[in-house]
Amino acid sequence: WETAEQVWKKVDEEMNEFLSASKIENEAERKEQTEKEFGDVIFSLINYARFKGIDPENALEKTNKKFIYRNNFKNDKLRPCEILCREFS
Repeated sequence: WETAEQVWKKVDEEMNEFLSASKIENEAERKEQTEKEFGDVIFSLINYARFKGIDPENALEKTNKKFIYRNNFKNDKLRPCEILCREFS
């Protein structure tokens, strides 16, 4: 590939194949094909990231940390409410 647009076209192609596989009626075949196509989507996204100078491993690590932070924040905010709700029930 010579341009980011060409690489993204492959991502789009793989995503369409994944969506098509998700419509397969036979459950076992659908599971097999969606896993295969999902892997292709991930692989093509990794290629796009590298093409754009993004370290996919670092990007995923940052997302994991963001998710953990948000989840912990949510739990810390909800905990007092849960305690209060138990006291009034």
